[in-house]
Amino acid sequence: MKILIHIGAHKTGTSSIQFFMYRNYERLLDLGILYPRSGIRRYGHHALALSCRPNERRKEKTGLGRDGELEMIMREIESSPVDRCVLSSEAFFVTDPRNIARVASAMKEHDVRILAFVRRPDTMFMSIYTNRLKKIKNPLKQKDTDYRRYLEAPDRLSKDLAYEEQIDNWANVFGRDRIDLRRVETGDSVDAMMAAIGIDPAGSLGVELKEGMSLRRNKARPNEELAVLKLAKETIEDKEVLRRVWSYCRTQFPRTSRSASQRRPLRAGRAGVPFIASHMRRMAERVQRLVTGFPGTVSDAVKGDCEAVSHRSAEYALSEKATVKPFLSPSERRQIVKYFEESNDRLFASFGYASNPYSLESLAITDDIEFSPLDNLPYAQEMINEALRRSHD
Repeated sequence: MKILIHIGAHKTGTSSIQFFMYRNYERLLDLGILYPRSGIRRYGHHALALSCRPNERRKEKTGLGRDGELEMIMREIESSPVDRCVLSSEAFFVTDPRNIARVASAMKEHDVRILAFVRRPDTMFMSIYTNRLKKIKNPLKQKDTDYRRYLEAPDRLSKDLAYEEQIDNWANVFGRDRIDLRRVETGDSVDAMMAAIGIDPAGSLGVELKEGMSLRRNKARPNEELAVLKLAKETIEDKEVLRRVWSYCRTQFPRTSRSASQRRPLRAGRAGVPFIASHMRRMAERVQRLVTGFPGTVSDAVKGDCEAVSHRSAEYALSEKATVKPFLSPSERRQIVKYFEESNDRLFASFGYASNPYSLESLAITDDIEFSPLDNLPYAQEMINEALRRSHD
């Protein structure tokens, strides 16, 4: 059996790849490719991969143990009539070398190859940070959300960024000639996987397998929404309150995976109306106090006018705010690329590349690239206050 182990890394389109493989299980089986159902979690073989990570087994509640997962998967592989198999989990990427050896030992009777995807380190850094920011665990441990503290040593954010170290761990066990190293960027991971298993992504079969499928499982969120969450994590200590604030704020921004230059105007629609209407009512109340000298609420007629105007303006107000741009400045992005440049020089040279595609020279990050930091956005506190008020109503 030819076994291809797709090891990630994280944030290289792995969720899309795993959904693609899982959804097309029967069709791939007809093509002679097994994507084992044993040990599947969230479409990938994460239970096995997590059991191979240092210190991770104690956190893994659904796995069957390192030997149990391997045994289940190997039984399915060895009982299958096909001659090719694909395993996939990004959790394989950062793995204890001793456990890589255990996987190799279990599969020693088979022809095993390792498939590794990497992407440019500056966009990888932003994607990993964004993913961490969206996770709500212990707020007291997540109060320090400043991404700039990682810029001097970006691999402190995630070991997945240390491509050379992680891929060398696998090469030292299986041999460098058994590693298939490929570069992917946003949106092309499924095509890269199809090419790796011998399917032309542009051919009729490739088009058929992708039909009706979103090629991005984890959509990008607008910078403004992330700025609100960042500020909320810095100022709210109660987990349930933070979760309610995050849930409310997510309804105020449209979901998009396009950059500001690529997308059509985004519409906040009815979800944005409550926030805009309440903001306009508060402004009307302030005007009333200034004109009459008396506190109080505005009349029903004024409230109605606020609602009507907010319905007409909602599709513009939040859509003007909703953008997906890099949050790192060009100089910060160059700092990250420079940090990994030497190790990536060695990595790509060891795989026969004429040059490092992730060098400062190759990426050419110029100062005119637009970016939007996640700090000091004026409406962020106002939206959090509105969410808190609603959570107490």
